[in-house]
Amino acid sequence: MEQPLSKYGPVRMAITVDDLFLWPDVAHQNGFSPASCSASLIRAFAANGVPDVYAFSATFALDDDPGLTSVLDEWCAAGHHIGGHTHFHTSLNWLDSKRYIEDIDQSHELIEPWVARAPSRYFRFAMDMLGDTRSKTEDVMTHLAQTGFMHAPISYWFYDTQFVFPYDRAVRLNSSEDIAWLRDRFVETAISCLRNQVAASEQNLGRCPVHISLIHNSAIAADTYDRVLEAYAEAGVEFVTLEEAMRDPANLIVAPGANPHFRNLTQRWAKVLGVEVEATPPTVLDKLDAIAPIEGWDSETLFRKALAGMARGTGAKPVLADLAP
Repeated sequence: MEQPLSKYGPVRMAITVDDLFLWPDVAHQNGFSPASCSASLIRAFAANGVPDVYAFSATFALDDDPGLTSVLDEWCAAGHHIGGHTHFHTSLNWLDSKRYIEDIDQSHELIEPWVARAPSRYFRFAMDMLGDTRSKTEDVMTHLAQTGFMHAPISYWFYDTQFVFPYDRAVRLNSSEDIAWLRDRFVETAISCLRNQVAASEQNLGRCPVHISLIHNSAIAADTYDRVLEAYAEAGVEFVTLEEAMRDPANLIVAPGANPHFRNLTQRWAKVLGVEVEATPPTVLDKLDAIAPIEGWDSETLFRKALAGMARGTGAKPVLADLAP
């Protein structure tokens, strides 16, 4: 029998979703869509007793397809909620705080009808990156306070975005063996990363905080996340609302200093306190681009294309190295 996740008892965790529209310039593939993927997630949440899931989505996809607001309607109709996530999904690293705040406001004006239906007003930084200087972070936090939003961090993730393009390739090639392998690794990676990040958070804080998790609205999540949720529950996770998670001071306090890299809250605290987060990032990521290869569909090429689409609206110059796991 495996060791329990935490010596302090069950691990309470709020599930959150980023990017209901995913990344428009690389889009959903192979017949999947924002609506079909989010519907699958909604069914998985209902089957596993996951309450009140907040989705944080950049909104520039609505510029070309206003009909995508139906995805927000269906999300809220299922009892879930919408939060802010900027309009163009550009990292604060690549903008000054004034332009980033303008991007926030542009998105919040669009999504206010759905945000207003939620019990709380939450915002998540694009890519959960709080900027490369502390002054930028403070400027944005001040604006959130002035506009009635609370920053909702992520304390646990398992790099699910790294599986998105390999899975798209495997489905396009109809490679059942690769599809099955990726789904299995997706679940295994979720649990191994959870175990390691829970351990690091306990070493950081001397207790087990309430965790805030992340999943994206992708095809592999649509096809596999029900298994991930079942594995979480079997490992000793109790699903709670984001409101409960945000009552834990660990999620309210921003880790000292500035960390310009793609790191979640647990990792940022670990950096400050000199704690190692074991097997983070997981070694399986190194194997993913060899799965079902298609020329021009490697992850670096497609992530660059996605970032270029995000940057067009803000004038930013993306730095792919900032997003290294």
